[in-house]
Amino acid sequence: MNKSRRNKIRQIESLLSKSDRKKLMNLMVLQISLGILDLAGIAAIGVLGALTISGVSGSSPGNRILSALNFLKIENFSIQLQATFLGVGAGLLLIFKTLVSAFISRSSLRFLGVKAADISNSLISRLLQSDLFVINSKSKQQLLYACTTGSSALTIGVLGSLSLLASDVVLTTLILSGLLLVDWSLAVSTLLLFGFVAFIVHKSISKVARAKGSEIASQTVKSNQEILESFENFREIATRGLRERFSNQIYSTRSSMSLTYADLSFLPNVSKYIVELTVVFGGLSVGASQFIRQDAIHAVATLTLFFAASARIAPAILRIQQGLVSIKVNLAACESALELDEKLAPLPDLSVSDFDRMSEFPELDVKLSSVNFKFPDFELKDINFALPHSTFFALVGPSGSGKTTLADILMGVLSPSSGQVLFNGIDASFLAKTYPGIIGYVPQQVHLIAGNVRDNVLFGFTPSEYDDKFIWEALRVASLEDLFKELPHGLDTLIGDGSNSLSGGQRQRLGIARAVLTKPRLVVFDEATSALDAETEYSITQSLEKLRSTTSVFMIAHRLSTVRAADQILYLKDGSVLALGTFEEIRLKVPDFDRQAQLMGL
Repeated sequence: MNKSRRNKIRQIESLLSKSDRKKLMNLMVLQISLGILDLAGIAAIGVLGALTISGVSGSSPGNRILSALNFLKIENFSIQLQATFLGVGAGLLLIFKTLVSAFISRSSLRFLGVKAADISNSLISRLLQSDLFVINSKSKQQLLYACTTGSSALTIGVLGSLSLLASDVVLTTLILSGLLLVDWSLAVSTLLLFGFVAFIVHKSISKVARAKGSEIASQTVKSNQEILESFENFREIATRGLRERFSNQIYSTRSSMSLTYADLSFLPNVSKYIVELTVVFGGLSVGASQFIRQDAIHAVATLTLFFAASARIAPAILRIQQGLVSIKVNLAACESALELDEKLAPLPDLSVSDFDRMSEFPELDVKLSSVNFKFPDFELKDINFALPHSTFFALVGPSGSGKTTLADILMGVLSPSSGQVLFNGIDASFLAKTYPGIIGYVPQQVHLIAGNVRDNVLFGFTPSEYDDKFIWEALRVASLEDLFKELPHGLDTLIGDGSNSLSGGQRQRLGIARAVLTKPRLVVFDEATSALDAETEYSITQSLEKLRSTTSVFMIAHRLSTVRAADQILYLKDGSVLALGTFEEIRLKVPDFDRQAQLMGL
């Protein structure tokens, strides 16, 4: 195993706690110790073969056979009883070893399965505690693969295969050592035969296995991405007449992936067939050699011993080969999870506060001081403004000017490259974690979950935290109370995955209800009123006015009618503040803004 793979395995082991590593090691040692039972069973079969031939020929057993019979205290039994004792004993030993080994293997894999879930949970938890920039650094499908398939590959795929591999290597070593004590020439020839075959097979398929593992990882991500993109862009695909083309593209990727899976699934069979041929060839060679060099009793005893040993060595060699292939495949599959683990910071030591603690902030004043943020191809430069409590603050500007990025920094989901965002003196990145629900957010594209209205408004909170009274109040603010009260199931009305039963405007209003459920001190609207008709927009504006005693509004908008009543408007262009003031003041300072206002009749 090369240095790179050893380093990866150490990194994977470091993801387990000290107690977990100790438990895994104990299971591995127990599995390895069972090899003694295999050795005893094979020895009993060898003695049985020699005893049977000596009985048939009427000759006296050799000294080694007599020593074994004396050791087992059956030297005075009849040959029939001796053969029965040896046969039954060997069978019981081998069966017991197999059953216990299977139980330990299952226990090890179940233990590692739980650890895979723990690692997956750790990655997801750390992702959710991370900066939005970290989450956006990879595609959603790459993150999904790393947190699911990649996590399982880390533990079950690599550590599971490694523990089984270790036990089979020790088992093979024990059996060969036992053969060495009985017949050194048989031991050496068996070692050379199986060792040579294992080496050739490993060299011939290991590179293929690793390459196929990497292919499957990338093809899985690509296939899932293509399927999701097709669903998300269905209308455009349909109207452009591209349904068949997208179907063929997905089929092509899935076909390639299926062929890669088929090739990878066949690799263990290559080892199987070669090992089977090796046992047959070895038996013929050992038999011929023994009958030429030795008498019939010794030859048959040796041949019996070879086949008994091969019956255990051959499957062990096969499992070793498959284990090596599995480790290489899974090391390739888990690279994304290892990379993500290195990239993510440890979970912060935060004690989430009780919701009632929001009462500590009856008023929330926001201040941005010298905020800068750098993307590879974009930069927010020296942003300064204050958002006093109970303020309607609007952010406007052309597309690509950095409005959403600034809103993300304000909410603490992005950390500025320099500068500060403080809420009553508390850094924005800690505010929402410490005081859940103190900030409400309404995106331009509201994503609803499969479930009923209650589930969607609560969205992660529980009915014990916010009962139906709070939900109806939130729906009232969003101008949806009448709609759902008229339906027979009320809050239990199912709206389905993708919210197909709701219009775009209704979805956005449900997003607004979700945002105001917790009675936040600040609500951020990222062009969240773009799909609303003028009457509904006016209704929601009036509802928000009623919340102004406890809530500030930060609104990104293109429709200037939405922000005409704002206390302050910040005009952002190319990442810089072009003007800050009231609606009329911005008109005087920014000709483009004034021109838009005139076109809208404002």
